[in-house]
Amino acid sequence: MKNIPGIVLIAVLGLGALLIAAEDKDPKAEALALIDKARAEVVAGDGQEAIDYLQKAIAAIQSSMEGGFVAFLPKPGEGWTAKEPTSSSGNWGAGANAVQFTTVERSYTRDKDELRVNVQITNAPQIVQAQGQALAMLKNPQMRAMLTQDPNRKVEILDEDGWMGIWTAEKDSGVELVAIQGSVLVTLRVRADDLPLAKQFWQGLDRKGLADAATRKSKKK
Repeated sequence: MKNIPGIVLIAVLGLGALLIAAEDKDPKAEALALIDKARAEVVAGDGQEAIDYLQKAIAAIQSSMEGGFVAFLPKPGEGWTAKEPTSSSGNWGAGANAVQFTTVERSYTRDKDELRVNVQITNAPQIVQAQGQALAMLKNPQMRAMLTQDPNRKVEILDEDGWMGIWTAEKDSGVELVAIQGSVLVTLRVRADDLPLAKQFWQGLDRKGLADAATRKSKKK
């Protein structure tokens, strides 16, 4: 979405072009095999090779989580058609600085006017940590005032049930929500300046179930 402050969107730009498709095999078995290889490299004294194997193991584990996140997506209401959910996992970067992520998303279209809504769930602890630091800045009144100076932009802070995020609505670009909890980032986009509709989809998300899963995974790290 144009004109949205960079601090809010640092986690979601460019990921699509950086996806590395997971191989068609049992992710859990693959993860265990990669961990065994990492252990062997540690014994052999090759720490960097061990790190590479462990990063791949994390990606395989995240791949096994994709199906679970699908259940949290909103169900299409009457008058809406939804595409089948899509999921992907991969790496951003390489070596010790690599970021592993798993993304599940679904697109919804309103039958009467073909208005589109997209909901995306991303599990990526490193990304969410950076996003959380950016969103925490919005608690500063001066920062919030800066975001609301543009008369063509409406900004609302989301802070409910452990979720922290920001709603941004613009006449030309539509509505976007970026929200985080635990290790999970939720991005919701509506291709129209219709904040009430966007909030209906937010309410349709299984936020409690997703929050429980996100918090549980975050605490294990």
